[in-house]
Amino acid sequence: MRRLKKGFCFIVVLSAAFVLQACGNKGEKYVEQYIKEGKYNEVHILVNEFDIEKTGKMGDLIADVDNYNDVVSLLHGQSSENDLEEAKRQILGFNGSYKKYSSFEEDVEELENRIVELENHRNEIEEIIQKIQDSYDSGNYESMGKVITEYKENEMLVADTSMEQSERLEQLIIQYESYQKKESEEGAVDFQPEWVGGV
Repeated sequence: MRRLKKGFCFIVVLSAAFVLQACGNKGEKYVEQYIKEGKYNEVHILVNEFDIEKTGKMGDLIADVDNYNDVVSLLHGQSSENDLEEAKRQILGFNGSYKKYSSFEEDVEELENRIVELENHRNEIEEIIQKIQDSYDSGNYESMGKVITEYKENEMLVADTSMEQSERLEQLIIQYESYQKKESEEGAVDFQPEWVGGV
């Protein structure tokens, strides 16, 4: 009887292990499917749902997905200068597992290109800020207004402006608008049209 119980327990344990292994394999297939479909944000849900171990090749793949998601989140919206520097550091942290999936490899390359583009735009914005500052310092408000207008019309540059750059630009724009308001008020005082008509 005791041997029968031991045998039965062994079969139950073996069955449970088989079921868990089958669920794990199914989960891994879903992970690969989600990666092929570009659903990187949803991979961690599968990992938790199927209790997928982050070891071996699957662990490396999940690490690359996590790294991709981290870099994307650093560049999402109006990022700071520190976010860009961190993204540049983290983009080097891939272990190469993503290269087995052509669409994932393309997305990583696009992310690398986006970082380069963003850095170039930020450098261009620095030059614009310097031009505005130089115009302000020299009292050339006409030039200042022209550069501000050109900047505001460039939607791509406006979108890629860092939080720190936005703060500096906002201060300069406030100075320019203050000058405009003052000019407008002085012009209104000076303007005294002759009364036309008669009694």
